[in-house]
Amino acid sequence: MNPVNNRALLFGGQGTQYPGMGKEIYNAHEECRHIFAVASRIFERDIARLCFNGKQDTLNKTQNTQPAVLAVDLCAYALAKKAGHTFHAAAGFSLGEYAALVAAGVTDIEGAFTMVKWRTESMLETMNDRPYGMLAAIQISVEKAEGLCRRVTEGEVFVSNHNSARQLSLSGDLPGLRAFRKLAQENGTVTIPLHVNQPFHCRLMEPAARGYAEKLKSIPLKSPAIPLYMNAVGRAVMPEEDIRDLLVRQVTAPVLWKETLETMYADGLLSFWECSPKSVCSRFLKETLGNWEYVYRFVLQNEGI
Repeated sequence: MNPVNNRALLFGGQGTQYPGMGKEIYNAHEECRHIFAVASRIFERDIARLCFNGKQDTLNKTQNTQPAVLAVDLCAYALAKKAGHTFHAAAGFSLGEYAALVAAGVTDIEGAFTMVKWRTESMLETMNDRPYGMLAAIQISVEKAEGLCRRVTEGEVFVSNHNSARQLSLSGDLPGLRAFRKLAQENGTVTIPLHVNQPFHCRLMEPAARGYAEKLKSIPLKSPAIPLYMNAVGRAVMPEEDIRDLLVRQVTAPVLWKETLETMYADGLLSFWECSPKSVCSRFLKETLGNWEYVYRFVLQNEGI
């Protein structure tokens, strides 16, 4: 089976941001300048300046991270298409799912930025002033992590991302995350704080999901032109499923990324291209599927794009 004919797109999400991201391709390609211009118009601020000149702490704020990372994801995809590459499936990690919607023909660039603006606004409008965050946990099963979450009595913490066969993420308020870290350390599990300030993909986000669901009703969405693998279900969308419903569920449900990668491979997808500021999805791919010869990982810069 030729991997070029079984090529899948992977789009990165929050946590991949860094100052200066996208500057080189923005300067070199009109397509990228157009994408940043659309983002700036919809978000009513200069997203290019934010990406290229913003400090890390500024980029880490949800209202800044989401348009910035989406812009870079979409730029990488635009350049892959410009170079003549075709793709046969798409998936995006959390925020990256909105770039995957564009790649699958469900919406256009303007629609993706509009939905992400609504998503961001719903989060900021409905979340209270409690300090929130996320952690990555290494070499621990979902079942064991959930057991530790139930033992936390100070604050709240939940398993929120099934990142790979080696790593998962947790979301919660800071007292809950601190308590989880202590329990994890006692059990020999390494935890790493993530650069986010919201408790994504857990029930703490239910108020945001309700507000977002109302806003989503007004946007037109098409059926995917290629298989679209979505976070809430960890597989390709079925014809009878409502993409809007899955986007809303993604706000409060764990990201089933490990399951998504396993399903994509089982469905015959052997070549994976990552469009993202950093190669986080490629690392999760390697940790989940291994270094087998028939698993391909391409970095767009190395392809001369």
